[in-house]
Formats: sequence, C-alpha cells, structure tokens
Amino acid sequence: PGAEPGYDFIPLLTVGREVPEIQGSIGNFSATGRTFAMTGIPDGMGLYETPTYNYLFLNHEFGDTVISDISSTIPGQIQGARVSLFVFDKNMNIVGGKNLIQTATDTTGTFTLDTTSGNYVNAATGATLNFSRFCSGYLAASGFVDANGNEVPIYFAPEETTNIDGSSKSRGWAVTPDGNALALDGLGRYAKEQVYSASQYRATNSDKTVLFGLEDFGDGELYMYVGNQTEADPNGFQSGQLYALKVTGHDWETLPEDAAQAATWTAIPQDAALDPTGLALNTFVNTPGNTTNFRRLEDMHEDPNNPGTFYFVTTGRTEKVGSLTERAATPAEADNPYGKLYRLTLNPTDPTAAPSIELVQTGGLGSGVSYDNVTVDTNGNVLLQEDETAFGGDVMTAEGRDGQIWSYNIATDTILPIGRINEEAEGSQYNSPAAGEWESSGIIEFLGLGANKNNYLFNVQAHTLKDETLLNGRHVEGGQILAAIWRGDDVLTGSGGQAVFGNQGDDELISGGTGSNVLYGGKDDDTLTGLVNDVLLGEKGDDVLIAGSGGNNTLAGGEGGDRFVIAGLPATPHVIADFESGEIIAFQGVSGVADFASLSITQSGADALIATGSTNLVRLTGVQAATLTSGSFEFS
Repeated sequence: PGAEPGYDFIPLLTVGREVPEIQGSIGNFSATGRTFAMTGIPDGMGLYETPTYNYLFLNHEFGDTVISDISSTIPGQIQGARVSLFVFDKNMNIVGGKNLIQTATDTTGTFTLDTTSGNYVNAATGATLNFSRFCSGYLAASGFVDANGNEVPIYFAPEETTNIDGSSKSRGWAVTPDGNALALDGLGRYAKEQVYSASQYRATNSDKTVLFGLEDFGDGELYMYVGNQTEADPNGFQSGQLYALKVTGHDWETLPEDAAQAATWTAIPQDAALDPTGLALNTFVNTPGNTTNFRRLEDMHEDPNNPGTFYFVTTGRTEKVGSLTERAATPAEADNPYGKLYRLTLNPTDPTAAPSIELVQTGGLGSGVSYDNVTVDTNGNVLLQEDETAFGGDVMTAEGRDGQIWSYNIATDTILPIGRINEEAEGSQYNSPAAGEWESSGIIEFLGLGANKNNYLFNVQAHTLKDETLLNGRHVEGGQILAAIWRGDDVLTGSGGQAVFGNQGDDELISGGTGSNVLYGGKDDDTLTGLVNDVLLGEKGDDVLIAGSGGNNTLAGGEGGDRFVIAGLPATPHVIADFESGEIIAFQGVSGVADFASLSITQSGADALIATGSTNLVRLTGVQAATLTSGSFEFS
C-alpha cells in the first residue's frame, strides 16, 4: 500500500526474497545453511508470539496444478497450495523461514512431500496428493494438544475449490508446528474460505470441539462442526456432527440491517457430510428450507472481548435474489451486490442450540465493498479487506480508487478506511486500468508493540506481477507481507485530490495543493482545515472544521460537539451537512460580518442559507432557518 496518513505501512517480506532456511519447530529451530524464498499469492496468516520470537504462519493460494520454486539454493519444486512458516525477532526483523507442511495424513494414510515431483506421495500405495487454494487461515494459539497431551498451536488451512456441478474435493486441514497436516473430513467437502475454531470449545477447556467452515460459493453455507473428544482423539477432529445455519424466514441473503434474527442449526446426515465428492452434501443443503444461502461467505473472526460472538463477511454476487444464473440489471435487483458484515452469537450453554445473527454493515459508497478477509481487534474494531467482485468495481471506479482496508467500530456502528493499495508500487505498467486488480489479505492484530494500539499484519496479492525475472523464480505472482503501525497524533496535509486519514489521536489535517481533498478526522478531537472544493469529515470526537476562503467546502462534523469555522469570504458558498443544536458556527475574518445583525438567514427549500449582503456564505443542510439564534454563532 501507499503511505496512508494515520499508519506507517512497513514492508516485512516481499515475494522472491530469500531468507535463511530453518529446520526444527517453534522454540527449537536452527539454520540449515540454505535459503528459503517467500513465494507468491500470500493469503491467510496466523501469528504465534513467544518472549523471544514471532512465528508467522502464511498460506499461499495456489491451485493444485500450480508449480512453485522453493529457493535458488534448494532444488526441486512444490505443486499446489502451501503454508510457509517465517520467524521474526521481536522487532519484526526476519530471522528465517521454511515450507511447513512436510506430511499430510488422512484416512488413507500418510503422504510425504517429494520435492522432485512436487507431490505429496503415499509410500504404501503410490497415491499422490496436492493441496488446492489455501485461503484465509486461522491460528489457534492455545487450547489444543499433541499426541503427548502437551498444548500446541494449531493452524487451520482451508482448501477453496468447487466445480460448477457443486462437487468438491476441498477439505480443511489442521497443521501442527511439526509439519503435519491432518485432514478434517468431518467438515465436509466444499470450497472453504475459512476454517475457524471457537475459543470456548477446545481440548483444554471443553468436552467438545467447535469448528466453523465458510463456503465461498454463490449459494454458500455457514457450517459448524461439533467434534467428539476422545482419549484417542483429544482434539475432536476425527468424529463429530456437521451442521449448517438456517436463518428463520430467509432462504437467501435478505436479512434486514441492524435487526437480530432467529436462526437454527440444521444437522447434516453423515453420509452427506462424509461424501468424498461433495455432491451429496451440496444436494442436501440446497434442498429448500434446509439452510440459508449466502453470496460467497469469506472470512470469520471471534470477538476477543466477547467469546462466543463472531463476525463474518460475504463478498457479494451479481445475480438476482434466489438465482445463480440470472444477472441483476442493477445492484438494487441483487440481494448482495457489494458485500455484507454479520454478527453471529452462539447459544451460551449449547453451541447446537439456536444462535442469533445480525447484519451490522452493508457495503456500498463510502463503506467499502467486496469484503473478504477480516479480523476483530482487542479495541473493538472489525478490520475488513476488499477483493473486488460483483458490483464492487463500480463503486471503486466511482470513488476513484483501488482496494482499501476498512475499520468498522462495533460500539459506534461506524466505518472508515485506514489504508489503500498502491498498484503502481512496482511501476505504472503493472497498474491495470480496472479498479481493484490487487487485493490485500490475511489481516491479523499484532500486539507486540504495546496494548491499546491498533497495529496489524497483513499482506498484498499483486495479481498483475507475474514476471519470473522480477519475482526471482517461479513464484506465480508478486506480493508482500506488511505491518500497519499506528502513528498517534498527526499533522497531515493533502497535496490535492487526496484522501487524508487522521484515525486515532488528536490530529490536524490540512488541505493543500489545489484542494479537492477529502479529510477524515477519525477518532478523538481533530482540527480539519479546508482550502477549496474539499470535503471535511470530523467523524468521532469534538472536532473543529475550518472552511477555507476558496469556497465550496462540504463540512460534516459527525459524532460529538463540533465547531464549524468560516474563515474568510468564500468565492462559492460552503455546505455544513450535519449542523445540530448546540454546535457553533464561527466567522473569522469574513469581510462585512462582525455580528449577528450582519447575517441574512433565509429558508431555501429544506436548508437554511446564511448570507451577508448579496454574498452567500454557507448552506446548512436540513436545518430550519427559524431555529438559528445569535447563540449559534461567534464572530472575530
């Protein structure tokens, strides 16, 4: 991404870079003397923090026929999706890395990676296995155990492929730090964007295991697996019951916003759940009345401040309600044209009992589109990453931008952008004319730099960078791992036609250049100064918004008690979009305006128009002129 005000975006690792290869596991690793390359299409991530090192698990979203290099010092290749493990010191300097999955185990046996062919091979049968499209990832840092009963982090890697007839071989995998991936057959076969573990239902704190599976398909289901923990299988991964969500009264994604809905979990017959083709499962869940069809379920994350409450997103489709084939002529005809954010709350005593679900945010102009990867941080924010699809590209084009990262605040029900991808980072020749060709992904909170700071790790998939020379080998596509580090109080200036973000802190945002900037105050008490043709958005806090003498500034204070300043006689009148009783409009250095008697206040349609002499100064949207008194103004 480009350097957005409010955060420092620090590149940590770029596709093609080679770092020392390591061997061993968490807490006990050493260098091999060879190198290991970061390969392409980074996606889901998980961070395991120890007092000495930070261990980053990273998915690579390759299809099962895609071949990638290991490094220039390691001969051979890997075919299909991969998981890398990178080690950083506590200052996030890279120490080393390796390809994590060396063996894969399912009911047919164990498959071992053969780097000559690139396949995982079952030595007993000669059968081969290749992973396909590991998407979002989730690291359960605690709660599960190894064969000796010792607590061990487990990284969940979902495969995401489905055929047009609904068949699928995609499984979820539980990956341990020793390099083994265990198939989670009980989760069913479908295109899994995410496999997510509920924190209250794990081996060390419950007698049952709860895993969610989110189906990334046009009529996708939200699945829940409840596993039986036994002495032989203490993590409950091998035997259990699969369920799918049914929202009462909604076969499709037609839930109203900001209204909790009743729901139930539909039990899936075992023969359907365990069908290796996925067809029986697809047939069952698509039987009318059994489940609710969502428009491409994507990522999920549990609220760390409210265990048992989860936020998940759908990215949207272009079809009409109830159809997988009939395209909507306009976004209004589609049930989910831009993406949606939901809150799911489990029954507190029984995960299989009725949950509640609520649509809390709908995508669109000014609120993000094509929601994909998410995380919920410890400060009550849901971070949303965009992956342009459906009608989302139309919004990006209208807003003159590419993909962004958004922050939705749970308490205030507000959303604002915190960063934007720069598709010209490697040169303008790689910036496709279409909006949103690159995507950010894998966002997770990073607490290593102190509490109460909204710091994150995420990655970028640079889909147009495919030159093997540029990528230093067969790494498929460009990309990068980055840290987003909060700056605090800022003094920031837009250079003309820019979006400037204050985010947290008492910030001073200034319009510069030729104007036409958009200033976002964000949280806390900010001062925003316009120039000409600017938009000043105070957002949360008691803000001061100063309209520049160039004129045609639009001011919206947002939440809090705000102060609006008209500085100088404007060439074109300003607009205050949300003036409320008790707020102040101050005139500073405005020729001919010395006191309340200097003003002419009239009603212009639904708005109050304030003028001096024959010059219109400012229009107050939706305000009755008769409600304005001398107490609404100050003069200097």
